[in-house]
Amino acid sequence: MLRNSGLSSRQILGVMIERGTGFPTYYMHSVPIIEKFNGETVWEGIVEVYRVHSQPAHYDAYGWVGTNARGEPDYVTIMNPSITGPLVALRAWLAQEARKKSSTLLHQWQWR
Repeated sequence: MLRNSGLSSRQILGVMIERGTGFPTYYMHSVPIIEKFNGETVWEGIVEVYRVHSQPAHYDAYGWVGTNARGEPDYVTIMNPSITGPLVALRAWLAQEARKKSSTLLHQWQWR
């Protein structure tokens, strides 16, 4: 497993993106982001930006490390060429997570 490989989080994210895309991937830079909603901070951290050397065109991919419910590292990667920047990647992930949570709550409510 990559988590116990001695690689840094940045390197693990790069390997995950490279494996996920099947193309060489290179680290570009880090972007600190604080995302707020209704005045509340909903996410704060560093988004790592990678260049994916795919064919026919190169594109950027994004990754970050959070913490799961058990307090363990949770590696997130966004490898969609239509995502245009680190903040857009984060917002897409936040929206997906909100949909998952909403779906779970709806499912629980239906079975009561």
